[in-house]
Amino acid sequence: MWRTLAATVALLSMIVLAAPAHAQPNYESFINAITLDGIVIDHQQAIVEGYEVCKLMEPPNGGSLWDATQQVKSKHPDWTMSAALTFADRSIQHICPDRGGSF
Repeated sequence: MWRTLAATVALLSMIVLAAPAHAQPNYESFINAITLDGIVIDHQQAIVEGYEVCKLMEPPNGGSLWDATQQVKSKHPDWTMSAALTFADRSIQHICPDRGGSF
């Protein structure tokens, strides 16, 4: 039992120490990802709206992925819910990876 606990603590310590202190936004990979997903939007507007998703997810707002999807959909009523969800998820993955990455 103690060996398992010690191994778990050691593994968790290595993961924490290996993680970057603060992940940086990656606009190029964000634009590439949404483009490959078939989402058509001006690149500058995509980055602005991606930050809006991130802002919604931050405390004290603490929005959920569903809230972010609803926000995106309200700005793009012609998009499917799937496209809005994908955009919100990609925003989190690439613009504010600290908020949780992919859901």
